[in-house]
Amino acid sequence: SADTKKREPTVKEFSNFLQFLEDPKGQQEFFHRTVFTTYDKNLSGYIEPEELDNFLEVFYQAGSIFAGDVRLPKQSKLKRQVMKQLDTNNDGKLQFSELRTLISGGARAGLTFTEEDYQDSDQEQASSSPKKGTSRSAPLKRRGDVTRKRSDREDKENGNSKSSGFGASAGA
Repeated sequence: SADTKKREPTVKEFSNFLQFLEDPKGQQEFFHRTVFTTYDKNLSGYIEPEELDNFLEVFYQAGSIFAGDVRLPKQSKLKRQVMKQLDTNNDGKLQFSELRTLISGGARAGLTFTEEDYQDSDQEQASSSPKKGTSRSAPLKRRGDVTRKRSDREDKENGNSKSSGFGASAGA
């Protein structure tokens, strides 16, 4: 908090921190907490709705590995589902433990969406929209999966089936 005095860590605290970073799980934990803190602009210890907008924007930026992924719902729908499904104490903001699953892998957060969540507002009004109530999981691609959309489509056309789950590689 803002009224906490800044102090240097003790030798023991620093030694414990170095040990923590030597462990791969510690490295991952440090990375996840760093990502969380990056978006917690007011350092409240929570990702509040405005901060969540900034966090989710990363998925939609033109240079993002997720940009154009058909499995990525509209940002407003993603935000609504994140708050609905991850804000377990319903306080309108996300603490680290609530956002951890999304930071660590997206689809593992267990977020689910209806077909309507993937449509633009023009498509929502189209008569050819999918039936309401159908849902699908929305796994997001990792960096190594950037060619997945084309290869998945080609596999379907050729009658091959591959896993489309999160973390499956393009050559699997």
